Amino acid sequence: MKASVLAFLSVGALAAGMHYVVAIISHALGLSPAIANWLGFACAFPVSYIGHRHWSFRGTQSSHQQAFPKFLTVALLGFFGNQALLWCGLHW
Repeated sequence: MKASVLAFLSVGALAAGMHYVVAIISHALGLSPAIANWLGFACAFPVSYIGHRHWSFRGTQSSHQQAFPKFLTVALLGFFGNQALLWCGLHW
């Protein structure tokens, strides 16, 4: 497996793990699942951005001013899908 694919998968797994652990702990502490999910995303996003920026895509020439808004947009779109699935799972 190419190193870049392994880096991408590793960073994604680390960020997903962070999201999950923070969301589970937050919910156990009394937050609603929807709020706990937001908190999990907020903690996982920096792990994802920094990990991908410095490891998965370390050869990029894009500045942070160019890359960050694009990365945030894609991450938020994915999160909104995640939040919608969570809502559906909780209500149906």
